[in-house]
Amino acid sequence: MKKRHIAITAVILIAVSGFTGAFCAKSSLPPEEKTKENARITKDTEVCAEIRFLYCGHSELKDPSEFTGMNKQEFKENFGGRIKEFNNGRVHSVRTVYEYCPKHLILKTDGDGQLKIMRTDGYGELNTVSVTGIFAKDISPQLKKRAAHGIVINGSEHLKKLLESS
Repeated sequence: MKKRHIAITAVILIAVSGFTGAFCAKSSLPPEEKTKENARITKDTEVCAEIRFLYCGHSELKDPSEFTGMNKQEFKENFGGRIKEFNNGRVHSVRTVYEYCPKHLILKTDGDGQLKIMRTDGYGELNTVSVTGIFAKDISPQLKKRAAHGIVINGSEHLKKLLESS
C-alpha cells in the first residue's frame, strides 16, 4: 500500500509540475511583448509621431494615417527618430530636426549665389518657394553672409526691409 501511495503521489507531482511548466512557458512574456515583433500600425493604433524643430522650438505631429499598415522597421525607415514605444495599441516616436519648421520662410542663397525664399518640408529638407531674381553679388557683405546661412523672414514687409537695407 505504501508503494502504491508513493507511485500515486509521484504521478500527481509530475502532472502538476508539467502543467505548471507549460503554463509558465506560455506566460513568460507579457501579452504586449508577444505582439511587439509582429506589431503593425492599424487605423485603431494610437500614433504619436512628433517632429521637433530645434531652430524655432516648434513641434509638429504627423498624420497617423501616413503610417497605417507599417511594421516597426518600415516606420523607422519612413519616419526615423527615436522610437519610444511600438506595439499594436500605441506608437510613440520623436524626431529632432536641425532646421526651422514649415511655418517659417527662409531667405537663402543657392549654389549660384541667387537669393531664394525657401521653406522646410517638415523633415528638414529645404524647398524653393520663390526666386527673388537678386544675386548675392548685388547685396551688402553683411546680408550676403547672413543669407548664406539662411535668414528667417516674417512676411513680405520684413523681406522688403531686408533687401532695401542692403
